[in-house]
Amino acid sequence: MEVARQIYWNIDTVSKVLMYLLFVAATVTCGVGVNRRIQYWRQAKPDTERWPSWGSRLGFLLGEILLQRSVSRKGFPGVFHGLIFYSFLACVLATTAVFIDADITGPLFDWHLFRGWVYRLLSFGADIGGLLILVGLGMAAYRRYIAKAENLERKRDDAVALGLLAGIIVTGFALEAIRIHHTGEPEAWTSIVGYALALPFGEMGATAGEKSYAHLITWWVHMVMAMGFIALIPYTKFFHLLAIPTGVLKARLTADDPLPRMDLDALMEDEDFDYDNFSLGMGSEKEFTFENRVDHDACIECGRCQDVCPASRAGDPFGPKDYIGRLRDYGKAVLAERLAAGAVPRIETSEEEDADEAEAAEGPAPLIGDDGATFDENFVFFCRTCRACMEVCPAKIEHVPSFIEQRRNEVGIHGRMPEEAQAPLRQLQSTFNALGAQEDRTDWIEKTGVRVVGRDEECDVLYFVGCLSSIDVTKQKIAEDLFKVLEAAGVDFGVLGEEETCCGDPARVIGDEMTYQMVAKAQAEAIAARKFKTLLVSCPHCFHNLGNEYKTFDHDFEVLHHSQYIQQLLAAGRITLEGGDIGNVAFHDPCYLGRYQRIFDEPRRVLAALPGASATELSETREDNLCCGAGGGHFWMDFEAPERINNIRMKQAVDAGADVVATGCPFCMQMLVDSVSILDLDDKVQIRDLATLVANALPDKSEQETEQA
Repeated sequence: MEVARQIYWNIDTVSKVLMYLLFVAATVTCGVGVNRRIQYWRQAKPDTERWPSWGSRLGFLLGEILLQRSVSRKGFPGVFHGLIFYSFLACVLATTAVFIDADITGPLFDWHLFRGWVYRLLSFGADIGGLLILVGLGMAAYRRYIAKAENLERKRDDAVALGLLAGIIVTGFALEAIRIHHTGEPEAWTSIVGYALALPFGEMGATAGEKSYAHLITWWVHMVMAMGFIALIPYTKFFHLLAIPTGVLKARLTADDPLPRMDLDALMEDEDFDYDNFSLGMGSEKEFTFENRVDHDACIECGRCQDVCPASRAGDPFGPKDYIGRLRDYGKAVLAERLAAGAVPRIETSEEEDADEAEAAEGPAPLIGDDGATFDENFVFFCRTCRACMEVCPAKIEHVPSFIEQRRNEVGIHGRMPEEAQAPLRQLQSTFNALGAQEDRTDWIEKTGVRVVGRDEECDVLYFVGCLSSIDVTKQKIAEDLFKVLEAAGVDFGVLGEEETCCGDPARVIGDEMTYQMVAKAQAEAIAARKFKTLLVSCPHCFHNLGNEYKTFDHDFEVLHHSQYIQQLLAAGRITLEGGDIGNVAFHDPCYLGRYQRIFDEPRRVLAALPGASATELSETREDNLCCGAGGGHFWMDFEAPERINNIRMKQAVDAGADVVATGCPFCMQMLVDSVSILDLDDKVQIRDLATLVANALPDKSEQETEQA
């Protein structure tokens, strides 16, 4: 006879019937809660633009959930979460096999799964899995309650989750030990932990046939805990078991997806436009999209986002974890008021029912404002839009698009924004430039003598200089050095001249959507009036807008960053570089070049081609790069904080022994130059753009001409 064990040993029929009833009650309780959460999601403002490509989405889901790609990036938490996750799967597999054997196949026909090698494998695997779950839970408890990791809260919900899981495993092992001691079942060693716990109690099977009340009591404690776990899933942190896979499934497949855009001009020209009920962005629960609501429920407050957030690290009263948590609590308050008023969320409602719900539950205090609001007026403006939070989030929560939506509402509907942001936006509205007059841009272009490409004229490369590199005198060197590189390579290139204005990025990230669309539409039309192969940029913010956001205006330009184009020129042998003594060079990855465009390798290949340069890396680099602090409009807004973000970054450069910090963004360059001055590092570290480093390494043209003569 194949080795097996009696599954319901010592459990009478009454206990089994009560267990089934308890299971039904737990399942119904869970189902009611899950249904309410899903209906709450589905009542949201629709956002279906990013749900195609199901094959890619399913592959992404499997990679994130089964392979734990995002979770495993962070050492200690990644280890204990992996132990709990994979071991939990092993225990669920064994429990499912037991359920099939005892409750499905057993009562119906004489076929048993839980026998022989399957029994040995599942018993051993479940015991090892349970043991590893306890190890993982212990590590999690140590990090939260003993080491008291920063950005981890110690709520009752967390203690309940850890304690309940530990209780289920411990009582499961106790059940095994008592059963094995009483029955002396063959090959009981396959339940390795239970067998080890049974050994100290004496001879195995000595009390075979006797009823064990200790076993029965322990069994009931175990069952109540297990059923309690099922029932509590939608009401506690356990809901992330459903919310996170949903969140991952709906996440952005690429970092460069444009933000959703409402065509404000077309909307206001519509004869049926309702000014009184018009809403822009996210100002209340009514504007939460399906994706927003899933994000709020998916957050497990692991603190990874807050650990990497530059604003939080600098000491600003801000954090992405706090942000999502407050939005979730706000949404729960709305749902609770509706339920209390008898307005239970429904998937499909009539207009009359919708009106009744609106009248029955007006909702909690507003999202932003005073007197009990969820956020004060400055909170959402602390974000640098660097996406470091989104990079590390295991639930793929989209913090930054949510911030932008709230800023749109604050600026476009309420007319509220930080005072420092008002002047550049007024300048942008009147001159289409946030940094100065249009004459400053055009006068400099005339002095350089570079070709201006007119409408309907052709060139291979159209260089979009950008505001900072054309208006700021110190940053003009970036463009002038790039001109030298392009000329040395014999590239047919030109610029827009007087028709180049701001791409609109400052207005977009601050939340002034009306100004952004006005500026962007005009600039997109001017670019499209030229014939070119490549639109070249040296500003990653311009890159993102021209290459990604402008797609929502029906313009799909082939945009390259100058690091990419220079690398192509080097690879093709169109430029050669000669010796120098540059020293240790570290590349600072601009957020809008790295995390937004995933351009990491090309800048480093350019540095590797520089004679006399020794490449080094900063402590936080590539996708884990630390923001310079200028993003999200903070080039214009300088909120006071205990420490400046750019100073944190420059201290990393000193620690890395960098003689030169290379950049590929004029905004990053300015922030780092400021920090060099603040920290008195002028004699230790230089800040240079990639174009400048390459231009300085070009062979002297006069010497080449002399040699050729």
